[in-house]
Amino acid sequence: MDTAPPNVVVTGVEDQARYYDTGRIATIDVRDNIALFRAEVWLNGSLVRTFDQDELAASDGVVTCPIQSGDDWQTLYVKASDAAGNEFVSDSRTFLITKNLLIQWYRRPWLFWGSVAALIMLFAAALW
Repeated sequence: MDTAPPNVVVTGVEDQARYYDTGRIATIDVRDNIALFRAEVWLNGSLVRTFDQDELAASDGVVTCPIQSGDDWQTLYVKASDAAGNEFVSDSRTFLITKNLLIQWYRRPWLFWGSVAALIMLFAAALW
């Protein structure tokens, strides 16, 4: 009797990473000791792709999922199940993908607020 859940490794996006790009490809490696049943890719709380048993078998458990850029942080995780009904949910990864420099600047709070403080000091010095 199979009681071991599948194992999932996600590469291509790292937790808390910022990417200056128009998109990324997440590579998902799903393994099981006997037989995989399904893998689901969840992005920002929505199911974006399901890989069935045949797709996983044909790709030897290694599949990809494109991720487009956005104006906010994105969160990705993968749910996998094997033929015996065992399930595994990967750790979530939160990341930012955008080529917009203003958003890259704004989404770094220490840089954004440091820049605002510097502008206020410059303005105050100019009035002094």
